[in-house]
Amino acid sequence: MRLGITFLTLAIFSIVGCSKQVKPELKGCNQQMTPAATVEFFLEHLHAGRPADAFRMCAVNEKMPKAFLEDEQEDLRKLSEELTAGTWHISFVEVHVEGPGAVGVVNEDIKNGKPSIDYDPIYLVCLEGKWWIVPGVYNYRAASVLLPEKEYAVFDRLKKWFKKRKRELKKEG
Repeated sequence: MRLGITFLTLAIFSIVGCSKQVKPELKGCNQQMTPAATVEFFLEHLHAGRPADAFRMCAVNEKMPKAFLEDEQEDLRKLSEELTAGTWHISFVEVHVEGPGAVGVVNEDIKNGKPSIDYDPIYLVCLEGKWWIVPGVYNYRAASVLLPEKEYAVFDRLKKWFKKRKRELKKEG
């Protein structure tokens, strides 16, 4: 399911029981779901016009500012509108695993109604055995309140990997 435009990336962490999460049980967010499947399910919600369901796949805890979470919900709503209107499309491409984390790539194959190539990261975290999208999607800073400092440091390595992979993907065209 790859078309050819912008890429997002996802960093995925396997940390069990290190955060108090405030989450309902959500079909599809479980121990059996792989990081790749989690991203695909998240994108499916957005493409189907279900940004609230996509947001329920985000790792949230009491340390995150309410305004930040409200902004994230609004950003997902706007993105979902673009995706359902057909002026934007995002498809999953690949996952890279490193130590306790991973970074995956998705392709924004339609952006503002036109083909485009743009690479950005999207991050995930595994808490209590479940994979979650990190709020802020393209930015991993929110994971700092979800993970112990030692595990959080892997994001820097994943970011470096992503930058290198981004150059390679651009060359591949």
